[in-house]
Amino acid sequence: MSISLYRAVAGQYSDLRQVQTVPLMNTISHLIEDQVIEQGQPLDFYAGFQRFSYFPAQLRRYQRLGTVCRRVYVFGVPDVSPPTIPGVEFIRIAPTDQLANEWFLIVNTPSFWTTLLTQEVSGRDPITGGRRFDGVWSYDQDVIDRATLLISQQLGNVYQPVGQRDAVQQSRNIAQISGRLLGDIETVKRVGQRRWARLSTVQQVVNMLSQVQHKAWDETTLVDILRSVAQILHTSFGVEDVAVAMQDRAEVYRVVTADAQTPVANLTIRMNDGPSGCAIQEGNVITVADAIRQRERDPLVPGATSLIAAPLTGQRQTYGVLTIGHSANQMWEDEDVQTIQAVAKLLTQTLDQALGQAPNDSLYRERARRLEQAIIGLRAPVAQALAAQQQMQLLASPDQEQALAQSEQALGDLARVLRVTIPDSQAGISRDRATGS
Repeated sequence: MSISLYRAVAGQYSDLRQVQTVPLMNTISHLIEDQVIEQGQPLDFYAGFQRFSYFPAQLRRYQRLGTVCRRVYVFGVPDVSPPTIPGVEFIRIAPTDQLANEWFLIVNTPSFWTTLLTQEVSGRDPITGGRRFDGVWSYDQDVIDRATLLISQQLGNVYQPVGQRDAVQQSRNIAQISGRLLGDIETVKRVGQRRWARLSTVQQVVNMLSQVQHKAWDETTLVDILRSVAQILHTSFGVEDVAVAMQDRAEVYRVVTADAQTPVANLTIRMNDGPSGCAIQEGNVITVADAIRQRERDPLVPGATSLIAAPLTGQRQTYGVLTIGHSANQMWEDEDVQTIQAVAKLLTQTLDQALGQAPNDSLYRERARRLEQAIIGLRAPVAQALAAQQQMQLLASPDQEQALAQSEQALGDLARVLRVTIPDSQAGISRDRATGS
C-alpha cells in the first residue's frame, strides 16, 4: 500500500499550506525534535527522510531520540545502508511510493502533539538554489490524528487514538517552541547583519583604493591609505584595535598606523615578535582566540585578547602586516578571517602596482618587443664570430687549440640561445676538424 500523508491534508487544509525551503524545514524539524528530547517521554516518533542518504547529517540527533523515545521510525528509500541505532527502526520504502517524495514528522501523545507534513515540489528556491517543499506545520488535533492513522496503517500497526489531552502542557510546549524559534530568528538576524558588515567592509576598501590608484605615490599617500583602511575596519567591521607595520629594513618593520591607544612613533617589530611577527615570517594568517590564556600578546595591539594578523605578501616581497584586535575573547569567526585576508590582499595589490612589482601586460609586451629586437640584432654577429672561430681552429697551434675550443663552446651555447643557424659548410669544417679526416 502506498500512502501520501501530504495529500491526506493538502486539500482540506489548503489555507495552512506554505512553500518552505530546506533550511526552514530543518529549523522546524529541529524544534520538534528538541522538544521531544527535552520532555523525555516514551513516545512513538515518526520521521520521513525521503532517502536514507539524507539521514547521516542528523545521526547524533536521532541517537538521542532513540534513547528517550519508545520507538523512532525513519522512513526512506534505501539508496544507502542505514546505520544501526538502538531505539531507531529504518522503514524501507520503494522509490515509486508517494512517501519517497515527502518530508514529515509526527508526534501524537496526550501531552504533546504536532506534525510537519510536506511534499517536495518542482523548481528551486531562487535565493538558496535548494529544494522546495509545500505543506503544513500544525498543532491541529484532527490533522495529527489523520496522519497518525495513515502511518500506523503503513506500518501494519493497530491505530490507537489519543484519549484525554493535556491542553495546559500543550500550551507550555507551544510556548517553548515559539521561544526557541524567536531565538533562532534573532540569531539569523545577527548572522545576516554580520555578513553584511563583512561585505560592506570589503566594498568600502575597494572603493577607497580605486580612488587613490592614480595618485602620485609617496609615503604620505601610503599613510593616508592605511589610515583610511583602519578607519573602515573600525566603523564597518567593528574592530577595536587596528595596526599596520611596513618593512623599514631587513627583518625590521615600522608601525605606520595604529589605533589611538598605541603610539606609533619609533615603534617597530621584528620577525617572530608576537603573532604579527610570526605572520610576516610564515607568510600565513595568524589568529589568536584568547591571548591571555594562550600567552600570545601582540606588540601591535597590546590590549587585544582576540586578534587576526594577515601578512601583506606581494609578488616579490612581504611589505608588512595588517593586524586587528578586540578586547573580547573568541571574537572572530572563519568568515571574519577571510574578510581580513581579502582586505590584506587588496592592500598588497595596490602596493605591488604602486611600487612597480605587479605584472603589467603593456609593459611586458614592450619589454618583450625590445628584447626580441636585441636578439635579432645579435644573431648575425654571433654567427660571424662562430664561423671565424672555426676558421681560426684550422690554423691554431696545439697550444692554442684548448683555449679556442672553450671559446667555441661558449659561442655555440650563445648561438643556440639566439637560435643562430650555422651554414652547412661551416658545420662541416667543425665536423672534419673533430674527426681529424
